[in-house]
Amino acid sequence: MPFTKLLGLGNGGPSGQTSLFRKDRVWPPWTLGLLLAVAVILAYSNSLNSPFTYDDYSDVLEQVTIRHLWPLRDVFYLPGKGFMNRPLVNLSFALDYALGGLRPFAFHLTNLAIHICASLALLGVIRRSLSLPVFGERFKAHISALALVPTAFWALHPLATESVSYITQRYESMMALFVLCTFYTVLRSVTSPRPRLWQAWAVLSCLLALGSKEVAVSLPVLVLLFDRFFLAGSFREIWRKRKLLYIGMLLSWGIFAYIQLHAVPRTFAASGFTIPWWRYALNQPKVILHYLRLAVWPHPLVFDYFWRPETAWKPLVPGMLMLAVLLGLTLWALIRSPRLAFLSIFFMAILAPTSSVMPILDLAVEHRMHLPLVAVILAVVLGLFALLMRLKARIPKASTLARHLLLPGLACILACLGILTFLRNEDYRDPLDLWRSVTLAAPNNPRGYNNYAYQLAERGRQVEAAQAYDKAVALAPNMGLFQSNYGLTLAKLGRYQEGLEHMRIAVKSEPSNSKYINNLGFVLLMKGSLDNAATCFKTAQQVNPQDEVSLAGLASVLYVQGDLAKALEYIQKAIRINPYVPNLREHQAQILIKMGNTEDARKAFQATIRLQSSAEKISDIGWSMHAHGLEPDALAALRQALAMVPTHIKTQIRLAWLQAASSDPSVRNGTEAVRLAKAVLHTQRPIRSPETLDLLAVAQAEAGRFPEAQASLREALANSKDRKEPWIPSLEGHLALFEKNQPYHENRLPKSAHVDQPGGSVMVASTKRNP
Repeated sequence: MPFTKLLGLGNGGPSGQTSLFRKDRVWPPWTLGLLLAVAVILAYSNSLNSPFTYDDYSDVLEQVTIRHLWPLRDVFYLPGKGFMNRPLVNLSFALDYALGGLRPFAFHLTNLAIHICASLALLGVIRRSLSLPVFGERFKAHISALALVPTAFWALHPLATESVSYITQRYESMMALFVLCTFYTVLRSVTSPRPRLWQAWAVLSCLLALGSKEVAVSLPVLVLLFDRFFLAGSFREIWRKRKLLYIGMLLSWGIFAYIQLHAVPRTFAASGFTIPWWRYALNQPKVILHYLRLAVWPHPLVFDYFWRPETAWKPLVPGMLMLAVLLGLTLWALIRSPRLAFLSIFFMAILAPTSSVMPILDLAVEHRMHLPLVAVILAVVLGLFALLMRLKARIPKASTLARHLLLPGLACILACLGILTFLRNEDYRDPLDLWRSVTLAAPNNPRGYNNYAYQLAERGRQVEAAQAYDKAVALAPNMGLFQSNYGLTLAKLGRYQEGLEHMRIAVKSEPSNSKYINNLGFVLLMKGSLDNAATCFKTAQQVNPQDEVSLAGLASVLYVQGDLAKALEYIQKAIRINPYVPNLREHQAQILIKMGNTEDARKAFQATIRLQSSAEKISDIGWSMHAHGLEPDALAALRQALAMVPTHIKTQIRLAWLQAASSDPSVRNGTEAVRLAKAVLHTQRPIRSPETLDLLAVAQAEAGRFPEAQASLREALANSKDRKEPWIPSLEGHLALFEKNQPYHENRLPKSAHVDQPGGSVMVASTKRNP
């Protein structure tokens, strides 16, 4: 029996077909959907509290159009610049912001919901497609399995994690959802007594797909081919039955084209790296071959490849041969059995906008395979099904073998995919781990080292950050961004002269980039060259009058010089330009504190917290409020940070100290402080540091447990006898108080907690990545 007939993709075939299994069972669609949703939730359950990373900064945290829902026009249009070129996703970001502010949880929950809905839509598309009259009875006995298995493979495949766990790549997952919804509604229109209603939904889904990401531009053509191959006997019949559908899709194309022609240009990471279109096209077959390998064996997954184009022909040959074979088989199938060619056409049409001749700055990114992966998985599953049915026809015992091996094998593979997805999501829980994995998997990626260094610097690990920046600069010496960030880090280490050299290289590479000029000004400010720093900030203002960072820099200079009124004027002007930058609010609070305006400073601190999405940053702000005597506000901020990341050690220490030693009785809670201190000690086993033992002792004393407090202090003294830090003698003073049954209270930064006071922030130019 010919393969195409057996698979049901040829012309004709058997009128009936027995099951591979002794007992058939038709599962209700809602049961299949529920099983699928539960599996996806389990696989992605550890992704919901992952922080923002990379493009999330520019597309979410710094995106002013998502900060309000009304007037709605402001969500879709940036005055003076144009339309948002992915307006639907921007609206979804605005809805998430309205529900939860800049808390990552709401954004991740929406991403997960989109992926679940897309999986359910795919399940519906496959079930209805295999039930079409063109297939007769071929798949009737296996509809549930042939729908659920490939859908589960796609939903749980680790290659999808970048489109689900990475907030910004909602572009890809939302586009996939509405592409699948378009096919589903077209299928429903064929069997529904109200076909025009479903056709209207199909047009809307097509428009929403185009509004999610540009690669959906091929969708109307794909729907037309699907209609011709599977639903209608001719194009004449299509026009007679569904002309309104295609007129609507043409209108969707027109709306899409208008928006793109009047859209805000997108920015890309590392814009100094460009290649001509023909070299981009020559390298894409190798990239596609890599994608196909990851579809079969998803390891290693790399967040940022920075795939360098090949300059020789030999490495490109395997990919070109693979693409030539794929194109040849597709053409053969179009002649012999067009339905067999559709999956190949779908795969290539979705990849074409980003994987052909359009010279996007990244040759390879994994999220591009999110929707094309459907075609790969379906081709494999249907091909294996055809092979099994052929074996069953020739070898009667094949059915028994299938019953014993097939289902356990599928369950094992799906379980492995789910576990791999869960483990991959662990990388997204900490941007430092994510970028570390990039440097390990792609050691020649300068962007990976730059972003890894940035995460190290954010955690105060400046020496390690400088080492990573050094590698980034060595790999890409002409990138001003890397030079600028390296210069700032060297300055923080006190290596001002070296830092200034790198900053000047950055400014020379892009003289009109105000960010690099500002960073040069901050290095000079750290060095104490106030006049030169002010000159840099004024120059940046001339380059970009709407640059709030240069105004903040001038405010910093004036703050150091003691002109607080003028400093406040500059920082307020910066806030008016961009009211959504938390650092500006924090600077404002520091100036107001110095001026003695505690109440306004308190409001500025609270505004800073509302704009923050990082538990680490909120913890730092809470500690800063404690330093300035704003105890109840500090308590609220630290509790919020701990609620966001319950295992954050620094916040546990700070909150325990505040509740044990604060001068404000309304803030103190000895019992809670003891619990937190013990939790910190538990993470230090078997080592019990004198810092944490002192913290526990102060908490125990506040709780009235003075004998335990004395024992903890004596252990701390014993563990610190060889240490010379200036806070060590204070342990004796604490012990003396506890021996008198007196707790220890203070309103200063607790040295025994041994955490650094948050310092002033220096704004580093952020990186951006292409979609």
